[in-house]
Amino acid sequence: MATSFWKNALRGFTGTEDRVTQNGKQEEKRVLNINGRFDYQVLLENATFCLVPRGRRLGSFRFLEALQAGCVPVLLSNGWELPFSDVVHWGKATVWADERLLLQVPDMIRSIPPTKVHSYRQQTQVLWNNYFSSVEKIVSTTFEVSVPFLLKALLSIIMR
Repeated sequence: MATSFWKNALRGFTGTEDRVTQNGKQEEKRVLNINGRFDYQVLLENATFCLVPRGRRLGSFRFLEALQAGCVPVLLSNGWELPFSDVVHWGKATVWADERLLLQVPDMIRSIPPTKVHSYRQQTQVLWNNYFSSVEKIVSTTFEVSVPFLLKALLSIIMR
């Protein structure tokens, strides 16, 4: 019974209705690989929303996978502090859901207007490209966020 509930509740979360390639044409990728198994990366790229549960720690590598694929992360982790929140307005690219209210997530997602979904998806790509697509960008952003705090700490030590 639980399986059929989730199958029906999550129907429609994946799709290609607003998946647009760089040349502006709509594209749908094959979801099954040659062995008849689901291709995880293709599923992510065809999905509109990706559930991102908390990992063993407060973070989750699923979060970066979702951003990379242009999938709107639905964060199921209470109290999670997202990276670079001093320079990134995460509310423009993510959906937060209380991990204790998992059964309400499908209705919550369906209530988001299509224009806002499109905006979220565009923002995931901007964030991926600007902050996470390479080690250099991650390091650069880390310094951008850290330097003001370090300077303030150094000044307070010097001024003593």
